[in-house]
Amino acid sequence: MTTRRLGSVIVWGLILLWELLYYTGLIDSSRFSHPLGTINALRNLDLLMGLGKTLFRVVLSSLLGVIVGLAIAVLISQNPWVTQTVIRFLRLGLWVPFFIYLAVPYWILPGVVVVSLFACYQFLSIRLALSLPWRESILKVQRGAILQALLFYLVFQFWLPEEWWSLSHGILKVDGVYAIILLLLAFVFFVDRLFRSNFPSLSAMRGAVLVKEIAGGNGSSYWWGVGILIIFCLAVWQLFTDPILRHFKVGSPLAVLETVYPPLGSGALIFDIAVSLLEVFAGLILSGAGAVIVFKGMSDNAHFRNLTFSFVPLTFIVPIMLRSVEGHWVGWDYRSSTSLVVWTALAVGFMTFYPFVLVLWGLRDHPPVRRILLAADEALPYAFLTMLFSEAMAATKGLGFYIIWTRGILEISRSLGASLLTFALLLFISSLLRSAAKRWYFVESTEFRSGIPGT
Repeated sequence: MTTRRLGSVIVWGLILLWELLYYTGLIDSSRFSHPLGTINALRNLDLLMGLGKTLFRVVLSSLLGVIVGLAIAVLISQNPWVTQTVIRFLRLGLWVPFFIYLAVPYWILPGVVVVSLFACYQFLSIRLALSLPWRESILKVQRGAILQALLFYLVFQFWLPEEWWSLSHGILKVDGVYAIILLLLAFVFFVDRLFRSNFPSLSAMRGAVLVKEIAGGNGSSYWWGVGILIIFCLAVWQLFTDPILRHFKVGSPLAVLETVYPPLGSGALIFDIAVSLLEVFAGLILSGAGAVIVFKGMSDNAHFRNLTFSFVPLTFIVPIMLRSVEGHWVGWDYRSSTSLVVWTALAVGFMTFYPFVLVLWGLRDHPPVRRILLAADEALPYAFLTMLFSEAMAATKGLGFYIIWTRGILEISRSLGASLLTFALLLFISSLLRSAAKRWYFVESTEFRSGIPGT
């Protein structure tokens, strides 16, 4: 049986199981929908037009962002030292707009900024690691840029003016959420087909980039450059404190930093940090275990490997909608604080599965512990974003809840301070994982080679 035919059998089998569960009364249409209910939701013009507007924003932001990002990257690439410095700065720096926008919502086309930073980093790292032709590099950047923009607009779907969010949770209920998930899956599939991307090439590319970053990560002069870039950004913020305060209601860097001390000193924020980190680590353990099992199956069985190559790309980004479905499954009024933490951890696990297995397969020829550490580091930003998104949707504790609460009472400096504190935690954990990966490389490489005949 071919992989495509086997995939069709699995899809139709899931639909049949769905119908069977509904027929036997194990699930009901009010909480779990019915295939016909989802089909009817797909015919709702308001839902389709609302999602269409969002996807138009995604495409427009990706096009404009790629133009800006590539223009900056071309200028930067003229100097090797600057190139290496910017790659180190943007590896996690490209995620900063997500954290800022969560606390400071007053922006026009914020997706363009997100995509610009992503495109600049992707182009520089791909060109440095793979030396691909310009055209091929740009195509790979454009595909990733569209999905990065999609991730941004899904994370911040609460504040979009389009109707798909309210319709899918209001009039259409769970049918609308299922319809949105199916349409998003179709969109991700279309983007992959449009740019002729596939899982083996994407994993090989990402693996090569990570190896290049690790191998060249010991140059102290580059980190001095990163420090200079950070100081420059803070200096610009300080210089324009007055207009920033007027338009964004955010004070100087020192004023924002001072808002973090009182809740930390009193211990009020410590429990929120503990809850959020618990959700992140539990989700990463879940996704890591699943990714290792799938990786083992891919390594041992060619049929399973080919099937995984076809379906795994569809698990990217779309799982962030799990929290949108969970409220309908469990019931919006029947969720305890413990269950909210569990569902957030599950959402983190599903969302981080794709980057985890992508890196595991891309580094399959490397020692096991190094693979896992770098895969966890790759999945970490997605884990934090999913945690923040899930807590913003429904939570009673956690950093995402605290950020949204302070933003809601218009204490924007406090909200931004907590958001930047969350990013600092991401930066700290990522640094630990990268350092451990470098250290384990020297230990494991000797053991790994000693077990190979003839070495």
